[in-house]
Amino acid sequence: MHYIISLDALLASQMLVNEPLSSQPIIINIMVSIVVIISIVAVVGNTLSISVFIQSAINQVASGFYLLITAIIAEITMIIFAARFAYVLSGTRMFAYVGNCLLLESLLSLLPKIFDWLTACVAMDRAVTVVHGISYNKTKNRRIARYLTVILFLILIMGSIHEPLNRQMIEDPRQSEGQVWCMLTFSSHRWLERYASVLNIIHLLGPFTVNFVSTISFLTHQARRKIRKSSVSFQSPMSSPIVSSINYISSQIYVYAGLPIVIIGVLGGILNIIIFLSLRIFRENSCGVYLIIMSLVNIIQLLSGFLYLILVKGLLINGINVNVGSCTIRVYTVQICALISMSCICMALIDQYMATSKYIRLQQWSHRKIAYRLCAIISLFWIVYCSPHLIYYNAVFSPATNSTICTITNSNYQSYVNHFYTPILLDAFPLLFIIIFGLLLYRNMKQISYRTVVPLVRRQHEIQITSMVLIQALISVLLISPFFILTTLTSNIQFSIDPIINAHIQLVLGITICIYYSYYTVPFYIYICVSKRYRQQFFHVIYTMYFQRWCKPINDINQVAPEP
Repeated sequence: MHYIISLDALLASQMLVNEPLSSQPIIINIMVSIVVIISIVAVVGNTLSISVFIQSAINQVASGFYLLITAIIAEITMIIFAARFAYVLSGTRMFAYVGNCLLLESLLSLLPKIFDWLTACVAMDRAVTVVHGISYNKTKNRRIARYLTVILFLILIMGSIHEPLNRQMIEDPRQSEGQVWCMLTFSSHRWLERYASVLNIIHLLGPFTVNFVSTISFLTHQARRKIRKSSVSFQSPMSSPIVSSINYISSQIYVYAGLPIVIIGVLGGILNIIIFLSLRIFRENSCGVYLIIMSLVNIIQLLSGFLYLILVKGLLINGINVNVGSCTIRVYTVQICALISMSCICMALIDQYMATSKYIRLQQWSHRKIAYRLCAIISLFWIVYCSPHLIYYNAVFSPATNSTICTITNSNYQSYVNHFYTPILLDAFPLLFIIIFGLLLYRNMKQISYRTVVPLVRRQHEIQITSMVLIQALISVLLISPFFILTTLTSNIQFSIDPIINAHIQLVLGITICIYYSYYTVPFYIYICVSKRYRQQFFHVIYTMYFQRWCKPINDINQVAPEP
């Protein structure tokens, strides 16, 4: 039997029955405060949106009509959500099945899907507006928008008709008060469960795909229109409208894909460091040492490397590389962080291979002190090894881009970077290590469950951290390879001097750079997705160790204990 849980089961399990709000746990009070604030802001904002979009001047175009319906749907959704939350908070069972379970819960499942698809319709209409230009027919498209909205409502309602028919009130056997939850159940209909899963995937990927394609189309045609209208004071290959359009798209990719990668990556790295340093099981584990160093280095790499590219190539802020010192130090830092991060993931794999080995002698090499020494030795080695970057990288004015760039000024060192450093040291060696020790570690993982001499707690921890490192290594191969393959090709193959071809190469390079820097972003999110135990540890550290300690009332230390 398959269950899909609802709001009351998530919230009411933390509530104290027949107790006032002041006596409820701190998490309930925080959730009430957040819901009240969100509800007030959403209702006020949606009301203002409706008052704006209902005006005839805005409502004449299809996008205005879509936005009006979207605002109305959002208003209804927030009111129903607030009512549903208040119902759960009250603890009453009046109209529990018909009003609460069938009506409110089904609407809370349906209305967000309608909202997502209407938002996709807005993006699609904006793209159509830019593509058609002056030939855009407002009256015809508004009529199409009305028909499309009605069809969309009917399709989504008919597609969700199975939900109220399969919702049931189920009593929770774990609680003595006899709590009942509203759940969507598929008792004996496996086809219905698959149907619901397929629908959820469609409702997730459908609006995203429409928004993504519409945004790309919008940016492309908008850039071309702006370039046609703009006057260029000088003649150069960069003045070509096609080249300028491609460069504009490249800069937008850096901004809209790069900034989220930096923000999410820095946040994930900080959370990783907090969790690893807060739990003794990671602090005293040799592999945990490598993961702590890697998380710290990844944060530095995102801030010193990728954030700079976003500022220069995305936000078009020039002049950062004017002085030689900032150029060489930044490149030097980026290269050291890349090598240390790669070394840490390779050493983590080797460490887990030795820790899960059946040979005692290899297991003895998996030790925290050895990990500290190796991290220090490897870091010092790469700091010394990359020192030529401080000599051969210089800030040079480029006539092609009309700006100062940071580049290698020595031809021999440039040949070394193109033929060995980038393709071999940064790409081939780490990937070879990851593949070899990944396969060896996978073989050990299949055998570790049969070793009864290993304590259960240690075995669970080894399985957890090994699966985390193994999946991260596999994803690292997929994220790192495209960038280094393209960089090697562009460094060693002479392409056409056609500016359009070069612009396309820069566009593809920008996409692969975003994919490459995702390697420094994803470790925390890989651990959360792969390991259930890590999710529990994350909740324990953030909520139990820090949040509850911070919210815990301070007792008066001046109180005198009564005499016996």
